[in-house]
Amino acid sequence: MSFYEDASLVMIPSGYKSGKIYSQKPLSTDGQLTFTRASEATRVASNGLIEKVRTNILLHSEAFDNAVYNKGTGGSISANSVTAPDGTMTADAYTWATATTTYAFLSQTVSGTSQIPNTFSIYIKRPAGSGSRTLRLAVSDVTISTSSSSTFTITESWQRFQFTRTSASTTGSVGVGFFLGASGVSIAAGEVIDVWGAQLETGDIATDYIATTTAAVSVGPVANIPRLDYLNSTCPKLLLEPQRTNLQLNSEQFDNATWAKVNTVVTANQIVSPDGNVNADKLDETTANSIHQIEGSRTVTVAAYTMSVFAKKGERNFVRLYEDTTGNSAYFNLNTGAIGTVSGPTATAKIENYGNGWYRCSLTYTETGTFGRYRIVIAKLDNEAFYAGTAGNGIYIYGAQYELGAYATSYIPTLSASVTRVVDFAQKTGITSLIGQTEGTLFLDFESGANDSVDYGFSISDGTTTNRVAIFRGSANNLIGQVRVGAVTQASITSATLTPETRQKCAVAYKLNDIAFYVNGVQIGVDTSATIPACSALSTSSGGVAGTSFFRPVNQALLFKTRLTNDQLAELTSL
Repeated sequence: MSFYEDASLVMIPSGYKSGKIYSQKPLSTDGQLTFTRASEATRVASNGLIEKVRTNILLHSEAFDNAVYNKGTGGSISANSVTAPDGTMTADAYTWATATTTYAFLSQTVSGTSQIPNTFSIYIKRPAGSGSRTLRLAVSDVTISTSSSSTFTITESWQRFQFTRTSASTTGSVGVGFFLGASGVSIAAGEVIDVWGAQLETGDIATDYIATTTAAVSVGPVANIPRLDYLNSTCPKLLLEPQRTNLQLNSEQFDNATWAKVNTVVTANQIVSPDGNVNADKLDETTANSIHQIEGSRTVTVAAYTMSVFAKKGERNFVRLYEDTTGNSAYFNLNTGAIGTVSGPTATAKIENYGNGWYRCSLTYTETGTFGRYRIVIAKLDNEAFYAGTAGNGIYIYGAQYELGAYATSYIPTLSASVTRVVDFAQKTGITSLIGQTEGTLFLDFESGANDSVDYGFSISDGTTTNRVAIFRGSANNLIGQVRVGAVTQASITSATLTPETRQKCAVAYKLNDIAFYVNGVQIGVDTSATIPACSALSTSSGGVAGTSFFRPVNQALLFKTRLTNDQLAELTSL
């Protein structure tokens, strides 16, 4: 049997756009699922790197003749007169009109920069034959007129200069720009510099340039963009997750004072991180004969929490995650990717390979009070975190996360405030013609999660839980195939306990007095006394409710307008 040919709807994660997930069958709009997530998010892209949302806040990033730029001492812009770094004729020449012995500048004032750090970058060169020159980049608070800046030397070749600001703005409105010369140095009338590609973004590095015109531009998994995730696979999965908040501030800036240092030294931005930029920090031990760690802390409640961090071996091969107030701890071998000693009353651990020597290490445990301490500890060996250190020995770290929940979800970057990623949800209504009304089959291929208390479902329904054919997780961490009509359960067939973090292929087939549920090629059960609901919607929930979305990566979903035979169900669901 050709399951693809016989299916009425085939959803294999591949095509998407804002608010839409395309099905491979049918190719009409009937196969487009509506997708929502009212926040930014991250994913692992097809290149194996973590893709985050990046935003260029500056306007008219290549049009320095635009009125948004202050021209300082009356300078003039010759627009699109110079070949830019990307080979296009889009760079501008800026000529100063009058001589000055102070700064001659070009700048723009923008809002939306209350979170720190933020980084200003721009491509600059001198015209041929004009030699080198001193330049300052600055980011200043508009209200209180305080400025942070750094000095660079510009030459006759294009260079991208960047400056990171770490002091908070009182209003979130800042001025950013470049200044030619230095106070007391004469600048002659007619001096020229070539400029292109201005950018202001949150974070402590300049990332790939994003062109803007009349508005800020964001790229990556922005709100309502479905996430096709490629973690450890060349085939993407549709990543669906519950709402989570990263409570840990400055998740990548371990040199920030948010992180308390105990017998350690942090050096920022030393190697390429899992997101492909040089923004991973080095955590080194001192010579103290003691523990060597950094610590974050947050207000918590009595519940399950998960702390996680991306780590890579340096001179040391082990990292320990430790929650001080409860005594839960886990060691991780960054050389082999193995979990070491796990201890404490409620501790469980997980390690995931993110490539290029990077591992995401996570520790899940139950908080018992109102204050939690998240510690990242350099370890000499498994279960050996107290020792006389060697200056310069350490590990590399990136992307710390501290979240309420019994497993680590996709990375949520933070700066000076916690950040929430809201729930992913997809559905397609008004597809009565694609759903078998008297008989049919619902098939789902997905990755099971940790043994936790989070419910998730996948269903065809009338948009409610009253009338539905559903596959969902039960309270005992099992799968349930269920049919309901008029809020009355017609059939409910329960699998054995799921193995965490494994692939599951399941199908519920329905027909009057003929229900069957299969998981991984095995018949879980049948029911010979059931009526069938009228259904018009497919949703990543147990009945059209976004709050109970299917919180697991989905490989494939199929609908059939016929009840497949038991032999066909066994074949379809076999791993």
